[in-house]
Amino acid sequence: MLRNKHIRYALTAMVVFMVTAASSAHAQRGAGAFYTVFAERAADYDRENAYLLTYLATAVYPERLIEIESGRLARADKGQPDYEDYLKLNDNSNGEFEARFIKALKPLFVRPETAAIRPIPVFQKTAAASGTPIATSFLRPAVSTGPEFKWFHEGNETGYDPEAMAISTDEALFVVFRGTDRVAQNDPKSKNAIERLNYDLAEWLASDFDLIGISPGMGIPGKVHRGFWQSMTYDPKGRRGGGPKAFHLQVKDWLDEHDPDKRKPLWITGHSLGAAHSQTFAAFMTASGRRPQGVYAIAAPHVGDEKMVNWMNSTIGKARLQRFDFVDDPVTMLPPYISGYRRAGTRNYFDDLVTEDQDAPERSILSFSAVLDAIHGAVVNGAAGAIQDAINAVSPIKIRMDPRATIELGYHYPNWYLRAAYNRLPAHRKSDVPAPLPLPNAQSEGCNTSLVARAARNPVARVADAVEETVDAIAYNIDQLLKNTTGEAIDEGQYRIKCYSGGRYLDLTTDGVDKVSPTLWKGSGSPGNNVFKVSKVFGVGYKISRANKIMEVDLGDILDDGGKVQMWGDSITPNQVWLFYKTNKPDVYVLVNFNSFKALNAKDSGTTKNGGAVNQYKAKSNDATMSWVFERVRN
Repeated sequence: MLRNKHIRYALTAMVVFMVTAASSAHAQRGAGAFYTVFAERAADYDRENAYLLTYLATAVYPERLIEIESGRLARADKGQPDYEDYLKLNDNSNGEFEARFIKALKPLFVRPETAAIRPIPVFQKTAAASGTPIATSFLRPAVSTGPEFKWFHEGNETGYDPEAMAISTDEALFVVFRGTDRVAQNDPKSKNAIERLNYDLAEWLASDFDLIGISPGMGIPGKVHRGFWQSMTYDPKGRRGGGPKAFHLQVKDWLDEHDPDKRKPLWITGHSLGAAHSQTFAAFMTASGRRPQGVYAIAAPHVGDEKMVNWMNSTIGKARLQRFDFVDDPVTMLPPYISGYRRAGTRNYFDDLVTEDQDAPERSILSFSAVLDAIHGAVVNGAAGAIQDAINAVSPIKIRMDPRATIELGYHYPNWYLRAAYNRLPAHRKSDVPAPLPLPNAQSEGCNTSLVARAARNPVARVADAVEETVDAIAYNIDQLLKNTTGEAIDEGQYRIKCYSGGRYLDLTTDGVDKVSPTLWKGSGSPGNNVFKVSKVFGVGYKISRANKIMEVDLGDILDDGGKVQMWGDSITPNQVWLFYKTNKPDVYVLVNFNSFKALNAKDSGTTKNGGAVNQYKAKSNDATMSWVFERVRN
């Protein structure tokens, strides 16, 4: 019995040790990263800094903090599993968010025992005309004081709701602004439909969409976006009775208290409205005598007119203010140029999760005509669900907001930006930082299958991935793909379309009917419905039609190898757009669906018999069943 008891004790101890070790190993991914990875004195774009700051800007949202804690995609809308937890985190009166944020992220800021405390330079003004500070001595703390955190929040029920986490370490200061969220001063469970509406919408309306330009004062020239500025400087007007100061002054006072000699570099970041607050707070701090070391604005809207932007670029420094755009995130295009706003800092553009254009050119004014739907989507997506619910709660006539207007805002999730920044890290650094969060999926709000696929890879690159070396005879040339966007890949007109393998033509057994699939037929056995019209879809690719029906991949099969190809409808949708990839054989093309990025394919068993089936399939090397001869039919 004694022996058995000892064995039980030993086994129990072993299990506890293993669980503890496993838990510790998991928790330590990224531990100390703000000491061992982050470059606190960088004065230009830094990839490691970009990832770690984007991580902070993401973690400051309640639903994203749930994802850090759980390792899964949060489902925090009304009626979903994480809704009640979200409400608790979003309620600033209970201290829940600050406590859980510190618990989850403090390990990133704790100095590893093996890391030396680096010296902090003491600056003083030179006698030079430039007045540039130089380091005259260095202060080395005797011991690490450990990181300190403070969650700042102010606001009212009408929509000013600024929130930020301030962090002080031995070597740097950080301010992380939260973006647009629900306004906790309103009750989401109220019987009053207007109060529920304000819970969802107030910050959008009061802060984001108040586009009027006002003078910021403080010696800052030009005009600033009124909603962004008044939110960041929100004053509860309680000072006469001993209440708190304005929001931005509370944050500044805390920074001054934790670094009165201004020795530590200041880093500011945020996503969406948080990126707007990052820029306006950086302007305020610069005008107050503490220029930030770096500002990383994720999914940043425009905050000022040309005069203010020029001042920010010259005083903060264009290289110190780094902005990040992801695909066609509409928030990065707002407010539009036509309203007088311009962009500050340096633009970094993620065209997908793996493609980055660093120091990218700004969008032209003309490009905004192509994204009006996306801008409309940003407006409607922010309001659609709440407006719909509020109206339906008080009206006998039920409404349903158009979901098509909400699609483009799916690019706005900070998770996309975080994963793209992670993918740009050097390989040896990825294990030294916290893991990226789960990506949105087709069921996430504002997303669909097409958007998720586009976010993962840009169309031209994905098509190149799909068709490279499909057939030995194909000469790989990315320029051929780019010609689809300008309508130069193939001439418009009437064509018969013949499979390169087997020599049979695409044909329809019945004309002008939805869901009829083209099949392969040869010569006299053909039903005769084998002439198709190729037309440009300008800026995208081409459509292939006959008798007012367009060839498409069935949306139900859009991600599937073997997905059904059929004729359908007469209004163009992404699954009806085809990209033509010209081979070095005359008039021979590989056709790739714009929506699925899979190639039009003839089933191997059908290339030598009439009625052979066609479908879509991921391109295979040396497979002639994915090559098609286009024979022009002259009228």
